[in-house]
Amino acid sequence: MRRVLLAVLAATLACKPSFRQQHFRLRIALVGPFNPLVPGAEPSASGGYAQEWVFEPLLRTASDGSPIAGLAARFGFSGPGRVVVELREGAKFSDGSPVTAEDVRRSLRDAGLEVREQSPGLLIESPSGIPVEPILRYAPIYKRTGETYVGSGP
Repeated sequence: MRRVLLAVLAATLACKPSFRQQHFRLRIALVGPFNPLVPGAEPSASGGYAQEWVFEPLLRTASDGSPIAGLAARFGFSGPGRVVVELREGAKFSDGSPVTAEDVRRSLRDAGLEVREQSPGLLIESPSGIPVEPILRYAPIYKRTGETYVGSGP
């Protein structure tokens, strides 16, 4: 009986999945021209898929339609045209440089939003009073390096 229990225990432990994280490469095939990715520009048919993977917005949309954190770790609205966001700790662009308040300010300027540093994060306001939430779900945060744009997406 004891041998049977030991055999069952050994078989159970041998079947236990490994918790070691494995790296993988995801390859996706797309058809059509792939133009350079430029934030705010109309992407090519293929580039439309990659745009959101490269340029991360501050907020994303949950399955129920509510806003959830993207590049922002936390956020709080104090009206439709005002929000305070805290950037995700350790947020970096794909070149390894940190995402800064100035990068967010520059990225959101074209959307007509003002960004000021305010403890504990960034105060983002719409001078015209339009709601900022939909803009923050889609406005890409980027950094320009020479003639190219760098994003923080996965």
